[in-house]
Amino acid sequence: MMKSLILCSTILLSIAGCQPEDDQVELWWVNSSKVDCMGVGPMKCLQIQKGSAVEPEAWKLFYDQVEGFKYEPGYLYQLQVKVTEKSAPIPADASSLQYELINVISKEKDS
Repeated sequence: MMKSLILCSTILLSIAGCQPEDDQVELWWVNSSKVDCMGVGPMKCLQIQKGSAVEPEAWKLFYDQVEGFKYEPGYLYQLQVKVTEKSAPIPADASSLQYELINVISKEKDS
């Protein structure tokens, strides 16, 4: 009985050790308009900032997509986004991270 318990515990710990590290949850701001950018070809990118406050000159281009997020131009969004590492194989021209919407904290009409 004790050997079975030790064996089961060892197997469970091994499986748990193979799981990816905890997902990271980030607070993002998404600007009210997309801008021209260059990925594999010309495209429109979201402008984002991470953190609790918006700084007018600190927008960064975001070339990927956030799963579950439905962008509507003209609105400033505050989002909770889960960021996880993708498992291999990852194409050379793709991000190694995956982004998923957890919550839309606010959606305000841009003035």
